[in-house]
Amino acid sequence: MRKKSEILNKAIQLDDEGWVHRHYMYRLKEEDPEKVEADFGSTSVEKKYGKYEYMTDYELGKLNGGLEALIWTMGEEWGEMEIP
Repeated sequence: MRKKSEILNKAIQLDDEGWVHRHYMYRLKEEDPEKVEADFGSTSVEKKYGKYEYMTDYELGKLNGGLEALIWTMGEEWGEMEIP
């Protein structure tokens, strides 16, 4: 059985990765892709978890499903998506 701290750390990582993806995709719609790529290379999330890799819809769904399951194991209601 995993410790609660391990589960929480993984949930935080998945939440961070989802945040980066959402902001990366939003900025690609508004700005030059080379500028966006350069800016994201300096984010604290990238420094912590490595270079951002584009996620397909399937991969993003898998990330969100994993995050949802981890949050549920920590006692939140299914569908809340709030890290306690």
